[in-house]
Amino acid sequence: MCEIMAEKQDIREDQMTEMTNPQKIRCLDSEGNSGLILLSTLLLKTMRNVGYLSSNDLKNVGTSCGYAISTEDGSGINGLFLSIEAMGYYFQIKVSYTGDSLKFRVYNKESDIWINWRSISFT
Repeated sequence: MCEIMAEKQDIREDQMTEMTNPQKIRCLDSEGNSGLILLSTLLLKTMRNVGYLSSNDLKNVGTSCGYAISTEDGSGINGLFLSIEAMGYYFQIKVSYTGDSLKFRVYNKESDIWINWRSISFT
């Protein structure tokens, strides 16, 4: 009986159509129970807004976004930042609130070094 149910479920999964604007996504909880999660909820769970950070070097913010002043992170920029972390590696980008400066930096966990902020310019 279980095999038949699994086969039917697999067939239905194989027959699902690709969507470009889903509102809900199928998921599994920690016990393997199937459910649905709103796309907006999933995005909030994967990218967190840490808000305003007045004295933070941004080295331990994980995957997040927010507004940070430059006194601790060394960027020289007061403005929005986006930080992406995967398997201990980081990529961060920061833009000034006036829009006149854009910089990025990365963290290499192999050498345990943050590269200095580097400017990005458009001409």
